[in-house]
Amino acid sequence: MKEPDCAARGYVTIAPGGERDAALRYLARLAERASRAESGAQIAEVLTELAGPDQGVLPLVHEVLAGVQVAWSHRLDAPGADSEPVNRLGTTAEALARAADRLLRARNYAARTPQRSTAPAPPPGPAQPPPSARRR
Repeated sequence: MKEPDCAARGYVTIAPGGERDAALRYLARLAERASRAESGAQIAEVLTELAGPDQGVLPLVHEVLAGVQVAWSHRLDAPGADSEPVNRLGTTAEALARAADRLLRARNYAARTPQRSTAPAPPPGPAQPPPSARRR
């Protein structure tokens, strides 16, 4: 299938090495940070960047999908136009918004997770006899 000529249709395309590549590098670094996180606070930071309501990746993608749905639905005036794909896109956008909400709840939980101690655990104490073997 031939790619549509976006420039001929008036759309701005992003040149290789431009904003798209920067976005892909950002997401790759975010994935690396997630896999190397050593504390709940670090995990929470990654989840905030992913799902945060102001500048999170998922809410921005949701915004794009909602915009596409609105624009596409305005072009369904032709008789016999199938609106089901547009409806499914809206359902997908809403599922993404719900997923972002769940990720924010996970972020809140991660932020409350105590940091793992790097100090060695104390050696176990002397074994205690079972309560039935103790004298009263």
